[in-house]
Amino acid sequence: MDFNTILNTVKEYVPVPVIVAVVCVIMLVYGSCYFASAIEESLEQKKGKQIKIFDHKKIWLSAFWCIIVTVALAVSKAIEWKEVLYYWLLILGASTFLYEAFLKKIGIKKEDQQ
Repeated sequence: MDFNTILNTVKEYVPVPVIVAVVCVIMLVYGSCYFASAIEESLEQKKGKQIKIFDHKKIWLSAFWCIIVTVALAVSKAIEWKEVLYYWLLILGASTFLYEAFLKKIGIKKEDQQ
């Protein structure tokens, strides 16, 4: 099965704006991790101890950005409001699953993500 066949199958069942939303969430999470890391370092230096909520920042950031992007899709009428939960889960799952692969494909190394 080649890439075009897979892409055509996905486009048949998933609207193109949702596919674009997955890529947007991946990039938003990647960018937000830098800000979260800066906040984490600052707070941990002030408190003198590790703050547990930052241990899972990619998960929290993914969920947050997926909510924002899914609501934006519904407001723009790319998807219907009754489909928001379904597409939120789809975007969350796809962006989480494809995070490492997408960043590797565009040339961002794992060391750059830390």
